[in-house]
Amino acid sequence: MPFLGTTPTQGFVGANPKQSFTANGSTTVFTLTNPVATANDLEVFVGNVRQEPTAAYSAAGTTLTMTEAPDTGLNFYVINKSQAQVTTTPPDGSISAAKMASGVLTPTAISDQANTSTGSFSFPVGTEAQRPGSPAEGMTRYNSEDDKLEVYADGAWQQITSNPPYDITYSVIAGGGSGGTAGGGGGAGGMRQGTLTLLKGTTYTVTIGGGGASVSSWGSGGNQGSSSVFGSITSIGGGSGGHGAGGNGGSGGGGAQGNGGSGTVGQGNDGGNGNTGSPGYPGGGGGGAGAAGQNAANSTTAGNGGTGLASTIDSVLYAGGGGGGTRTGTAGTANTGGGGGGNGGSNNGTNTGAGGSGRVIIKVPDANYATSTLTGSPSTAQSGGFTTLTWTSSGTYTA
Repeated sequence: MPFLGTTPTQGFVGANPKQSFTANGSTTVFTLTNPVATANDLEVFVGNVRQEPTAAYSAAGTTLTMTEAPDTGLNFYVINKSQAQVTTTPPDGSISAAKMASGVLTPTAISDQANTSTGSFSFPVGTEAQRPGSPAEGMTRYNSEDDKLEVYADGAWQQITSNPPYDITYSVIAGGGSGGTAGGGGGAGGMRQGTLTLLKGTTYTVTIGGGGASVSSWGSGGNQGSSSVFGSITSIGGGSGGHGAGGNGGSGGGGAQGNGGSGTVGQGNDGGNGNTGSPGYPGGGGGGAGAAGQNAANSTTAGNGGTGLASTIDSVLYAGGGGGGTRTGTAGTANTGGGGGGNGGSNNGTNTGAGGSGRVIIKVPDANYATSTLTGSPSTAQSGGFTTLTWTSSGTYTA
């Protein structure tokens, strides 16, 4: 339509929906299709006569309440004025968050878009105590106590640094237990293998467990081996060979006139049971990382030690159990975690076999090995982009 002066920049789309109701002379409350804030948002007509807001009716949300029920048969309808739409273009910077409809700014609308800004992007800043109470994977913020960015990943807040963590594989073998008098073989040292994530700049302790010392005093059980450690990974020393029941450990010691000891789940197996028959009273074999120790077969035949397990790094068998009683116990091999053999079933004054000491092996990407520092003089071997480090004495590895 024509205007005097400057044409207005805004107009209204005629979106005032009409809604009719059926009057029955008794109903006073009606449901609106479109919600309103107040009675003034509606034009109400009864018998084609417009009613006075707040006096003849009230309205809020989707509820229209008439002061009196419209008579049966009257033409009764409303026009919702709140649905009018402004067609003007708003000034720059005039739309607040409160005016945005829910779901407008979806991830699809703002993600994977090129950002050509040369300025900056601001992250939320706060202390550890101010972290979100129910964090979700991928949340990112600036930790004002550590002065570092952090991201919530794998169920924990982790710092984003220029020195990313890296994975290694490991074989950690503990010291084997020694054999007991009257024939129980020593249990092999516990053996753990797997993958571990290291943080650059962090120093990890390497501890080589010693084998259990041999015994010669008649009536004595053997000695348990000592644990080996790499960082958070601990393998338990092998159980002692028994003069009676075998000891528990990484792998259990064999029993002599008693049951074998228990191995640790994920590290080794149980020791074999001894035999109570005369004349030999032979002992059971110590458990190994690969299999349980054998029971003494009869009154003259001792049980063999359980087999070891091949390292996933160098494919060598480690942590074999000690054999049951022989006249002189055989010592476990050094740095293999092997259990020592038990001695014979009579008081013959000979020593039992000592347990073998442990070993720690890790396999590290060459690039990470190049920036690491070591103590304990591990041997090194490189192949296929990885460096294998083998400790036979205690030391440290700094990632």
